Amino acid sequence: PDGTVYAGTGPGGVVYKISPEGACTPWLSLPVNHVLQLTWRGEDLVAATAQGGGVYVLSPTGTARLLYAAADNDVTSLVVDAAGYLYAGTDPGGQVVRIDRAGHTETVYEDSDTPVGSLLATV
Repeated sequence: PDGTVYAGTGPGGVVYKISPEGACTPWLSLPVNHVLQLTWRGEDLVAATAQGGGVYVLSPTGTARLLYAAADNDVTSLVVDAAGYLYAGTDPGGQVVRIDRAGHTETVYEDSDTPVGSLLATV
């Protein structure tokens, strides 16, 4: 950890790096309109995206790989549990999807009347 802050933006789907000194530079552009949430999973930064909802793994070298393409329009929230599973919350379908490192998924919660706005893991 070097004190860098990352900011996901939209429209445009750009992730910015903000140095500890406050310098802000574009780091990576994703093929989506909005980056709604960022979280760490090991050495990788993971992004939740909207309007083309998905989960992208962002490597330290600045490359992006689509890990999960959501059936819903937006992936609104992300969290990583103690075992390293990633959980993604969606809108409007109200799903919580568990994703392993290989991209295999399992829907662990679904309520089409209630979008998932946030997730929290106790580790």
